[in-house]
Amino acid sequence: MKWVAGDLHLGYEWTEKQLARISSFQSLIHPDDIVIYAGDIFEYAWHTREEVASSLAFETFMNGLEGRCHFLSGNHDYSPTLPEYWHGDGITVCHGHQFDLLADSAWKRWYYRLAPWFQEVWMNSPWEQKMQGNDQWQDHNAYVWGQAVKYLESINSNTLIMCHTHDSVDIYRPESEKTLIGLGSLPEDGAYALVDGEDIQIQFLN
Repeated sequence: MKWVAGDLHLGYEWTEKQLARISSFQSLIHPDDIVIYAGDIFEYAWHTREEVASSLAFETFMNGLEGRCHFLSGNHDYSPTLPEYWHGDGITVCHGHQFDLLADSAWKRWYYRLAPWFQEVWMNSPWEQKMQGNDQWQDHNAYVWGQAVKYLESINSNTLIMCHTHDSVDIYRPESEKTLIGLGSLPEDGAYALVDGEDIQIQFLN
């Protein structure tokens, strides 16, 4: 069995219910299962490594680790030591910021601190738009998914699973028989993907 989840943003002050979703997900994992954490696992865009490591979300996650875990790089936890893609059994997994030129990232935060006016002229990422109550964040997500589909059509995998948009979608392309699966955030809405052979399903924790 394979499991995919992302956008944990460990370091955020998640609510008790959101922390419970992290624990509930990890309790489903068998030691022989493969778990792919698809980026933005650690919140290094807003917090220092010390702040992340001291957070309750980080402690909850680390204490519940189970299975054979693979960690991928996202735009909030970017590290040259983490791979950007996971490939296996006709499936490719990535965070998804690769398809978003406006991705909210640590380097953008650095510019915001250097020149506050920069934030006013820089177009916001879907996540930033969502937090600001801007309805256009879903339009932006549709663009990101479109770019992801173009990438999917260029590779050998039949399915691409991604996160980043904090919104879930299942797009099947009948002409190529390929599928794009986008996942929401595990703590926010409990979204994850369950991969059982060729059967891939988006699931949600309460």
